[in-house]
Amino acid sequence: MNYIDQFINFVSTLYTPRRACTTLFMICGGVLSLCIILPLLNLWLTPAIKPIAQNYETYILLISIVLGVSLGIVVFSIVDLIVLTIYEHLISKKKKSQSQLKAIKEKNIRDEVIFSNFKTAYFHLSIDKIKIIRSLITFPSLSFHSEHEDVKFLEKSGWIEALTYISDEEKVYQLNQTIRLYADDRWNEEVNLNTEHFHSFDAETAIVIINAMSDVKIKAELDEFNFSFYKSDIEKCFEVSEFTETLYSLRFKERYEKNFSELHLKPFRSERLFSIKVRENIPDLDIPF
Repeated sequence: MNYIDQFINFVSTLYTPRRACTTLFMICGGVLSLCIILPLLNLWLTPAIKPIAQNYETYILLISIVLGVSLGIVVFSIVDLIVLTIYEHLISKKKKSQSQLKAIKEKNIRDEVIFSNFKTAYFHLSIDKIKIIRSLITFPSLSFHSEHEDVKFLEKSGWIEALTYISDEEKVYQLNQTIRLYADDRWNEEVNLNTEHFHSFDAETAIVIINAMSDVKIKAELDEFNFSFYKSDIEKCFEVSEFTETLYSLRFKERYEKNFSELHLKPFRSERLFSIKVRENIPDLDIPF
């Protein structure tokens, strides 16, 4: 390796791409200065410098080159600042995008686990837990006692989400959207099954209730024996409240009134009082054997 190669290698180690760009802008500035600034300086400075300096043209040339090189450095600094700002913005945007994608991926994984656990546990949940879930299907948000056993379990499982506190012991909750569709579909299935069962468990009792709930002119009266025997079947579709031993209120559970109306193609009352017809005591008969 000769001295020229060694010198070139040494110089190349001193130069980075940024320094190379600086040099390029300095050269461009100097060349443009010779083309544009030098003629102007000759025009402006010659009358002032020529009487006092023999080599005035050299001075004007040096001034022109210095101005051009300086201008090149200034322009490069501005361009460098703009490019660096854009680069940092793109890097920041890329990192933010990657962070968002990672967060979305992690959320999707959590949601899959939450949905799978809910789907497995749904038919084993207590009635009170199901009521809380269904109330949050009906309403966007509701407040519950945060220390209630069922509420704590549902929140810990990720099936309901706390939005804010309204007191030390009460929070506003919403349903996790991951499980909403599944819970809503199971609710509709239950309504349809119970409605179908209501129309099949005892035709006489079902017809009396349907007619009375759809027409106020029809007497609302149930047979004592049938009402007592089929009360659990009636309660699948109605909330049954006792006023006296012979007077009860039947109120459609949520979604059942609409289901009955669509099935029978007529409107229904939401609630009605039913009197219980007490059977007279049947006297003992002496039956010969």
